[in-house]
Amino acid sequence: MRRIAAELGFEHTTSEAQGYDAIETRVARSHERFVEKEGITFRACGDAVRLHGVVRFGWEAVSAETGDVAGGGSEILVLDETGRIKTDYMFPGA
Repeated sequence: MRRIAAELGFEHTTSEAQGYDAIETRVARSHERFVEKEGITFRACGDAVRLHGVVRFGWEAVSAETGDVAGGGSEILVLDETGRIKTDYMFPGA
């Protein structure tokens, strides 16, 4: 996952997407690369917790063909006053 993140142009293994446009861009690039080209699906680990305006959860990248886990990480979302995501911190491999 770290190698692929670097190939997507992320300078660090962790990444921050702040604002709706940045989040949309990251999701679109990830979908194109992982889902469309690599046959990977993503699933939450079921460990989500929320504290006020912050949500943390783990995720796995899974081969759609074999069901094997190809990687994973954790995500921290910061919500705005309406409950929408305003910042998304991704930690591949965490």
